[in-house]
Amino acid sequence: MLPLWGDEWKYQGLIDLKKDEMYHIAFQDGVVNKDLYFRWTLHKNEGLVMHLNYDGFVHQFMLYERYQQRGFKLQLFKKNPRSYTSPPYIWILFKDYQYDTKIATLKFLVFDGNKNVSITAEGKVKDVGFRGY
Repeated sequence: MLPLWGDEWKYQGLIDLKKDEMYHIAFQDGVVNKDLYFRWTLHKNEGLVMHLNYDGFVHQFMLYERYQQRGFKLQLFKKNPRSYTSPPYIWILFKDYQYDTKIATLKFLVFDGNKNVSITAEGKVKDVGFRGY
């Protein structure tokens, strides 16, 4: 499934991650703060095994570079009942894998759903301890 290209992206970014490197994005909507952590653990048959923790909920999924399952969509906050648009969400897309350096390139796109969603922190972080799943 591909992102809806009619949506306007409030934030976009490219990320280069090695195996087990953790990436963190902190989101804020008014006074509500939520943290997103993700990493990849295995590259096999052109697919990445991804691990994601958002607001304490853990997800595991596969992303493929050349197939329909290139991206993962995650709703960030509840929908604004006065809005005709989708609720805020993030797409994480698998763009490329460098076999020589073993680095995966991911892209993220954030749609704010006509809410005041902002990114308050972003970057690689040390292990945050959600490996036991």
